[in-house]
Amino acid sequence: SSGSYIDSLSASNSCDSVVYSFVEFNNSTPVYISTDPPNGQICIGDEITLTATSGFSTYNWSNGMTTSAIFDAPIADQLYSVITLDENGCSSYSDAWVYVDSCVSATGFETINSLSIYPNPSNGLVNISSNYNNEVNIEIFNSIGDKVFKLANINTLNTIKINLTDLPAGVYLMKLISDGKYINRKVVIE
Repeated sequence: SSGSYIDSLSASNSCDSVVYSFVEFNNSTPVYISTDPPNGQICIGDEITLTATSGFSTYNWSNGMTTSAIFDAPIADQLYSVITLDENGCSSYSDAWVYVDSCVSATGFETINSLSIYPNPSNGLVNISSNYNNEVNIEIFNSIGDKVFKLANINTLNTIKINLTDLPAGVYLMKLISDGKYINRKVVIE
């Protein structure tokens, strides 16, 4: 514990010594991690910034980075941790989860307007409606990337009803493809 200490040392040649020591313990400064976007939630392909509290001498992140702020684009949920040292050499630890969703944004398919998938979540009976009128293919993938449904050469996408009741409950990625361009949306079956 902190305090003043006196140590007396006796020597065989009668040259005794007295050592006075004052010991003080410093509490480590806690480190916190903030994320941008907040709550550590991103879509696949997006970048996240993780920032540790400033004012530490060193930063050691679990991914090998050594700055107070790091940038990354994970493709799956990931735990990030940081160990810091303050000016007194005391260490602190913190971690933060980053959650990655399959909500990939449109790629070259901007002409699709007012796309609506409902109900979502559903029991497997899903309606897709839009005012996009070109030929469209619909593909649905499970959480490990297997294609579990395909509907090809739909001439119009005003309102389409699809039956996914044979699929187990879970989160799926719906990909709508037209002229080599696509848009992805998340579909939940309960």
